[in-house]
Amino acid sequence: TRAAAPLGAAGVRTIATLALDTWFDGDFRTMLEDVTLVGLLPGLTLEARVAREDVAGWHGWEFGLGPVVNLTENLYVVAVYSLGVDSDAVVSHELDASLNHESATTAVSLGFKAVGYPSLGYVYVTPSLGGKFHPVEALGLFGKVFVSADVDGAVSGSFWGEADWRVTPAITVRAGGTMGWSDGLAWSAIAGVNVAVAP
Repeated sequence: TRAAAPLGAAGVRTIATLALDTWFDGDFRTMLEDVTLVGLLPGLTLEARVAREDVAGWHGWEFGLGPVVNLTENLYVVAVYSLGVDSDAVVSHELDASLNHESATTAVSLGFKAVGYPSLGYVYVTPSLGGKFHPVEALGLFGKVFVSADVDGAVSGSFWGEADWRVTPAITVRAGGTMGWSDGLAWSAIAGVNVAVAP
């Protein structure tokens, strides 16, 4: 979950996310992330991020910091640098930047991520384009396309799509899937419930 629109000159907002992914072969992944936004100036917000990811026999931490800059009332830029370290003592550097446009019914994002592992001599970049639209107030339709290329010349791509329906002001159900290609096609199915604990 990424930060929403900038806060402006006042306010602090925290977004905590816990995710559990399971696969049919019994493997799983957990992700715990906390994003804190601090409004510094009318057009400038500071984003701080801490995340931990766990899979069988491995875990990694990421610590990120960067600005969220308002360009207009509905257009803003996010640029976050993250330092990562995992249970194998491998260090990573990540730059995650995006140009975002949000309105009451539409959100569109053009993103770029670059990740490097100096000790492994490995770097990859991932541009993306995504959006979420509300044809009616309770229904949200989300789609995002990714392309990834690495230092070895390997190129892959994927699509992530979801639909969500707001059942009550606090509960939203969602379903969708992903499709990716590299050496072959792969897919996944997604289902879940979002619960808003507070406004």
